[in-house]
Amino acid sequence: MRRVTRTNSTVGLEADGGLARNHRAAVFVAALVASAACFSLVPGDTLGGSLVQGAALAALALAAVGASNPRALRAPRLGSAGSLGPWAGYVAAIGLAAGVASFFALPQGAVLNVAPLHVAQVVALCLVTGVFEEGVFRVLALDALVPALGGSRRGMLRAALVSAVLFGALHVSLGEAVVAIDVVSGLQAVLKPVQAGLFGLFMAMVYFKTRNLWTLVGVHAAFNLFYSAPPLLAGDVQQTYVTGNPFDLVLLAATTLLLVPPALAAVRSVRDSTTP
Repeated sequence: MRRVTRTNSTVGLEADGGLARNHRAAVFVAALVASAACFSLVPGDTLGGSLVQGAALAALALAAVGASNPRALRAPRLGSAGSLGPWAGYVAAIGLAAGVASFFALPQGAVLNVAPLHVAQVVALCLVTGVFEEGVFRVLALDALVPALGGSRRGMLRAALVSAVLFGALHVSLGEAVVAIDVVSGLQAVLKPVQAGLFGLFMAMVYFKTRNLWTLVGVHAAFNLFYSAPPLLAGDVQQTYVTGNPFDLVLLAATTLLLVPPALAAVRSVRDSTTP
C-alpha cells in the first residue's frame, strides 16, 4: 500500500465527512446572504457609517467562522506562512507605495485630519474590513469550496480561483460597469475585479499555508491601511472604484501588475508543497 503524505495545508478540508462539508457550505451561503442584507440596511457613506457597517460585517464573519471552523480563530503561529511570508511583506509594500502616491496626488488644499480619534477610526475601518473579507471570502469560502471541487491539490487550486473570481467581481457592481461610458471608467470597471482577484488569489494561498484568520487579517488590514489612509484621512470615503479619475486608473493599473508576481508565486508554493 502506497503511503500518501499530505502537508498541513490539506488537513481539515479533506478529512471532513459529508455532514461537515454541507454544514460549512450552508454557513458560507448564509454569511453571503446576511452580508448582502447588512450592506443594504446599514449605510456606509461616511467614515462613521462605514465603520459601523464594517463592524457589523466583521461580527457576522467572526460568528460564522466560529460556527464553521473555530480552529481558524486560534492565535497565529510565527512563520506559518513559510515561503509566502516575504511575499506578504511585498504585498503590504505595494499598498504603501500606492498610499504614498495617493498622498502626493491629493487635491490642492486638502488637509489630513490626524486627530487621534479620526486616525483610530481609519485604522479600525481597515481592520474590520479585513476581518469581514478574509473571514467570508477566504476562510468560509475556501472551507466550503475545496471539498466540493475535489479536495487535495486540484480542489484547492480550483477553490482558490473560484473564490478569487467571486471576490474580484464583488468589487464592482453591474450597475457601475454599465454606466462606465468613458474610457477611464470602463478600464477601471475591468481592472478593479482583476486587481482584487489577484489579491484574493494570493490570500487564498496564504490561508492554505496557515489555516489562520488572523494572519490573513494582518496582511489585508496593512494593505488597506497603507493604500487608503491618505484619502480617508482627507475625508474622502470612496463609495466606488469607478471614479473616472485618470490618476486612480494609473494607480489601479500599476498595483494590478505588481500583484501578479505574488499571486503566481503563491500558487506555485501551494501546488509544489501538496500531494495530488
